Amino acid sequence: MITLTVYSLISTIIYLISDNEDVVVAFGLGVIGLSISAISRIIYKIRNLFKYYVGKRSIFEEEITGNKYKCKTNNTNDIQRVSGYKLIKRYASKSEWVNISDFDEAFIENSKRNCDRCKYNKDCDDEYLESIKCKHDEYGCVLEFDKFEKK
Repeated sequence: MITLTVYSLISTIIYLISDNEDVVVAFGLGVIGLSISAISRIIYKIRNLFKYYVGKRSIFEEEITGNKYKCKTNNTNDIQRVSGYKLIKRYASKSEWVNISDFDEAFIENSKRNCDRCKYNKDCDDEYLESIKCKHDEYGCVLEFDKFEKK
């Protein structure tokens, strides 16, 4: 009983000092609960790595010619912003993309010129059209990334 009282007193003092609810969770779970939680997070991350990245590619189709191209899944969002290309499958297995040619490296680098990778993203991400730095139309859609700078 004394051990539980001391444990509760220490956890309460640490919680009051830090004012962090994660401390309560950590003391509530204890050593065994935290170990199981850590192991399950590691398993979850490894499972997602193999599910979404290892051996996976995204397949795009050029709308004009119908040619298919592939890229790594971490470049998918950038290429989706390029007009003239349609996403066919985001997480294609190797059997689906083995005979499809890759995008050029220059094309992939050029597709990374977008608002998500610009250092001005937080400045431009506003409801007022005057805050958008690049050339844009009357609706706020960027026409040319002439003020683009990498983060």
